[in-house]
Amino acid sequence: MHNTKDSVKEGYEVTDMNARLAIGVVIVVLITMVFGGVVGMLYYNQRAQVYAQEQSKVKSMVVVKDSQVFNDGPVLQSDPVADRVAVVGAAKAHLNSYGWIDDGDGVANRGHIPIEKAIELVANSDGALYRQSPTVATVNE
Repeated sequence: MHNTKDSVKEGYEVTDMNARLAIGVVIVVLITMVFGGVVGMLYYNQRAQVYAQEQSKVKSMVVVKDSQVFNDGPVLQSDPVADRVAVVGAAKAHLNSYGWIDDGDGVANRGHIPIEKAIELVANSDGALYRQSPTVATVNE
C-alpha cells in the first residue's frame, strides 16, 4: 500500500516495508553466521590437533631419577610430606635454640636466642631495646 493524500493529511504513513530487502538482509546475516561458524569450527579443530600433538610429545618424555623411569613428567619431590616435615623441623629447631651465626669469615659475630625468649625480652623492655645505640667494645693498649 502506498501513501495517499489522505494518510499524509492525517499524520501517518501506510507504506509497507520492502519485503525483498528484509528477506535479503536476513539471508545475508544467516550466510555470515554459517560462514563464521564453519571457520570457527575449522580453527578449533586445528588448535585441538596442535594441542594433542604437544601433549603426546610431553607424555613421551622420560624422566630418570634415582634409577626409576617416569613417563608422566618430571618428579618434583619424591616425598613432599617428609620434605615439609624436615623443613619445618629445622626451622623450629633454629627458632627454639641458642647459637652463634658465622658469616663465613671464621668469626661468630652474631648470636640468636629462642623466639619465646626474644618475645619476652622485647615485651618487657618497654621500648628500651630500640632506643639504645649499639656499643662497640674498644681495647686500650
